[in-house]
Amino acid sequence: MNRLAVVFAFVALTIVFAGCVQEKQWPASPTPFVASVTPSTAASLTPTPTATRTPTPTATAQTPTPSPSPSPAPSTTAPSCILTATPNSFVGPITNVVLAAAFKNLPSSATTATLKCFSGDVGQSVSIGSQGGAFRSCVYPLAPLGGTTYEASANAGGASCTASLTNGYNASAAPIISSVAATASTNNATITWTTDVASDGKVEYGLNASYGLNSTLNSSLLTSHVVVLTGLAASTTFYYRVWSCNSLNVCASATSSTGVFSTTAPSPTPTWSFTALPSSFTATLNAGNNWNTTQSITFLNTGNQALSGIVCSVNDTSIASAPSCPSTLVVNGSFAAGFTIQNTTSINGIYGLTLTFQATNATAQTSSGTVTIT
Repeated sequence: MNRLAVVFAFVALTIVFAGCVQEKQWPASPTPFVASVTPSTAASLTPTPTATRTPTPTATAQTPTPSPSPSPAPSTTAPSCILTATPNSFVGPITNVVLAAAFKNLPSSATTATLKCFSGDVGQSVSIGSQGGAFRSCVYPLAPLGGTTYEASANAGGASCTASLTNGYNASAAPIISSVAATASTNNATITWTTDVASDGKVEYGLNASYGLNSTLNSSLLTSHVVVLTGLAASTTFYYRVWSCNSLNVCASATSSTGVFSTTAPSPTPTWSFTALPSSFTATLNAGNNWNTTQSITFLNTGNQALSGIVCSVNDTSIASAPSCPSTLVVNGSFAAGFTIQNTTSINGIYGLTLTFQATNATAQTSSGTVTIT
């Protein structure tokens, strides 16, 4: 009976529960399971088996793949350069201005740079050093009227830079002439002077302050000038002045402190005299079987200059030996030139003999005679 009471109680509770659910309008539930109970038999309730849930396997943690290190970002610093000129200010013309370019951050392919001395210059390709330096020497001519500013430039590997140079030459100003001097000889004079800028040059000269004569114009534009005057009269005073004109033909003249130069007196022609060779003399054997042949000619320097380079000679050394002469002879000096008939002469007869005496700075002189050999 107790089991039957339990069954009825279960059924009652089930009905009440279903009513509650319907009253609250819950969603329809599946038909509840009602166990059938046979009164005569003690029915065994078989519990509904509970479904076993297989747990979802937990994924095994994987070792994360390392991310690659990012490549360094390329440098964003742009190529650059600085250009300097030494000197950067001058009075033209000038031939030794040095351009120096300093490059930074150039690509490795940039190994040369183009340096230009001024706008319009075709440029010169120069090597870039390991420290980024590139150099070039520039020449700048006379500046136009009023001076000018040049812009030099450097370019390499995407970098460019410029430098300004100022030529302060003012062609509207006349050249400044200085250091005028003259050096004269007997028939020539050398005139020298300098100018502050490149200019041509000539000399005006004459026997008075009106001048009247001109040298040939040297049209080369120079700062140091030399003009040689030739064909001048000896022992004469000349007046002179120099002229120079710049590239725009703006001219100036100047002279020395005295304004004159004097040529020197001509050198006197050296002269000499000597006793003449005997017109005739006889050479005979003496007791020693030698010719009594000694003859002497006396020379005298009669001029007012020393004689130099004296040479004495005879026309036939088979007859007589050459006289012995000194190489120089002072003013009013003298010497005796002796010669002898050769002992080897074995033929009797009359022979012509000529002695010649010559000095480097004087006219040669000769004396002739005969010698009779018996």
